[in-house]
Amino acid sequence: MSDLDDLKISNLVNLTGRIALITGGGTGIGLMIAKGFAANGVKVYITGRREEVLHQVHLQYPNIQPLRMDVTNKEEIANAVKVIEEEDGKLDILVNKYISSLSYTLLAKEYPDSAGDVGPFYSLSESAGGVMNSMPYALAQDKDCDQWSNSHFFNQYDFEHWANVFNLNTTAPFFVTMAFLDLLKKGAASRKVMSSVIMISSVAGGKAKITYNIVGFISIA
Repeated sequence: MSDLDDLKISNLVNLTGRIALITGGGTGIGLMIAKGFAANGVKVYITGRREEVLHQVHLQYPNIQPLRMDVTNKEEIANAVKVIEEEDGKLDILVNKYISSLSYTLLAKEYPDSAGDVGPFYSLSESAGGVMNSMPYALAQDKDCDQWSNSHFFNQYDFEHWANVFNLNTTAPFFVTMAFLDLLKKGAASRKVMSSVIMISSVAGGKAKITYNIVGFISIA
């Protein structure tokens, strides 16, 4: 019977007592992951640059801990490592969740009256479950859309822009993982199983859409 008990779902996926860190965990996918972990007994650290956003999450979910960390700043990464080392002495799960593109910033400048960052978004098919296109509604209705994509992206981007986005989405997760590696090893040793490093990417690498541009490249990288 004990062998069968080991196969129970509650034992197979029991996360109680685990320590997790989620970069970009204050909003969106990162926040959903954080809430899921917290609901299953995990002590969760969420990081980001906007401390007010992180603290708002903590007020609503006290077992989710805010921790400022710019993933492109080695000093802030080292400080985050120090905090978790002093508080918990280990890390069991690291989620590198950060996908950013300059596309939407450029679109927002071109269509300042749109809601949110660049919305409202144009729905490809409401009848097919509301599949969302990456193109905002305002741009989708623009007769000069092709000209916009051909000229504006070439003229407004430069090599530094692309390098910055690549560093944020591809290089930074490597440095974050290396910084927390010792704590991840301690987490594995404490449970005699492997710790987990989860990399969140994007399906943009398999889609040819102008508003995905660099995200498509870094998703493949």
